[in-house]
Amino acid sequence: MQQTEPGTDAPDRLRPVASRVDERELRLLHDLSAAAREMHRSLSLDDVLRVATERAREIVGATQAVTSQTTDQDWANAVTAVSVADGVVPPPPTLLPPNGPEVHKEVCRTNRPMRLSQVEVAGQAESSRARSKARLLQAWMAAPLVGSDGRNLGLIQLARVEEGEFTAGDEAILVQLAGMASVAIENARLYEAAIDVRTQLAWAAHIERVRAAELRAVIEAMGEAVLVCDASGRVSIVNPAAELLFGDRPVETYEDLLSRFVPPETRDLDPTAGPVELRMKDGRPDHWVELRVYPVPGVSRRPGEPEEDQGRIAVMRDVTAARRARAQREAFLGILSHELRTPITTIYAGSKVLAREEPLHSTTRHELAADISAEAERLFRLVEDLLVMTRVERGVLHLANEPILLQRVLAAAIRLEAAHWPTTRIQMTGPTDLPAIAGDATYVEQVIRNLLSNAAKYSPRETAVEVRLEDAGDDVEVRVLDRGRGFQSSESDDLFELFYRSPATAAQASGAGIGLFVCRRLINAMGGRIWARPRPGGGAEFGFALKRYTNPD
Repeated sequence: MQQTEPGTDAPDRLRPVASRVDERELRLLHDLSAAAREMHRSLSLDDVLRVATERAREIVGATQAVTSQTTDQDWANAVTAVSVADGVVPPPPTLLPPNGPEVHKEVCRTNRPMRLSQVEVAGQAESSRARSKARLLQAWMAAPLVGSDGRNLGLIQLARVEEGEFTAGDEAILVQLAGMASVAIENARLYEAAIDVRTQLAWAAHIERVRAAELRAVIEAMGEAVLVCDASGRVSIVNPAAELLFGDRPVETYEDLLSRFVPPETRDLDPTAGPVELRMKDGRPDHWVELRVYPVPGVSRRPGEPEEDQGRIAVMRDVTAARRARAQREAFLGILSHELRTPITTIYAGSKVLAREEPLHSTTRHELAADISAEAERLFRLVEDLLVMTRVERGVLHLANEPILLQRVLAAAIRLEAAHWPTTRIQMTGPTDLPAIAGDATYVEQVIRNLLSNAAKYSPRETAVEVRLEDAGDDVEVRVLDRGRGFQSSESDDLFELFYRSPATAAQASGAGIGLFVCRRLINAMGGRIWARPRPGGGAEFGFALKRYTNPD
């Protein structure tokens, strides 16, 4: 029995002890409050685990603390934090995650704390064959980390080496710390998930911006006209080709776009079903555009419902030249078949007659031979023009650059054409001492013969065709003049187009509409110029000019 001093009573003697207890409780409450604030300020899961582990060891007074946190009991990928008291060399790893000894798993399975004395720790070590690793431990306890939904998040383990066993009060403190840590862990998870979502949204927005920029760049670079309409039909993107196509009247809506074309007569206008060729309402009767519309699919509001269109992309390609080329090709095949059939028929029939065994009158035989020769010449000329036209179109026409005396080439060409057109007088006028011009003699002769044949073909019988040579400074000019029906001055350029034939003379003589086209291509390729003019008083003038020859050395 303890002794008391005189003049003192029992309450006075107990007051210092109560004061010490109050101070310890206040300090504990302060430490727990500070730990809670520090954990909840930590937004990183690693920081929360570190703070919870260190504060649990410090507040309870343990040698070592380990906090293990996992998701859906995936302990292979658990996040673990370790704290060891200063100056203490940690023993071999004895605090294991719950996939180790049964005692650890029991804490997480039941979500209840557990406290072991030195004797119990030794028993656990004996059962797990880890006596050498657990020999230094005096006590061990653990508290589960439990989420708001009751699922286990992990556990906090504490161990003492020499400080003695843990008390029920120590266990209560650890349980309280584990509860605070559980809330902080869930908050950190939510924050990291929010950061991940925000990062993913930002990345998705960035990807969308990049894709939108790439799409706009592709649309801007396309040679075809492109209009992008939103779900309401308003035009949102117009590329430069579309701006050029519609000029000063920009398209505002999808309906406005369709109104710019003449609707087809045979069927309803539905450019989403496939490309359709339409004539534009821009004052040019031969301006055609191929229109194709691609719907932009959206997302259906309810399962099973069809997707709603979020807009349309209209792609337009000018097919005026393609339609003209197609028409020319069809006309070319028709004309060519006619132009080839006539001479071939004459040659074939004449040769059959000449091959008969029955004797023919000399006059008949001579006429047949002359017809065969004339048609063979016509066929040869046509084939030569076709070859030149094909080479020009393919870009494989190779011309020589040699000095040519036009007066000599003209004289030879006139002799050949005069024999072919005996009822037409072809005469050459002008100086005979002209300088040489630069060109290809074979093709120059082909141009001259085409012009002479043209003039003789459309001139009245027993009339003259004049071939006039002139010195024009740096050029030498050749003019072929006739007194045929002529043509309108507005046709001067059209006469050199492929397959074009003047309405004034088309019925007068057959032709393919190729010769003048070939003449212009050949003269242009040799660096010259060619023209056609109606003559005052009737008739036509076809002429060309070539540069004087200069020695390349």
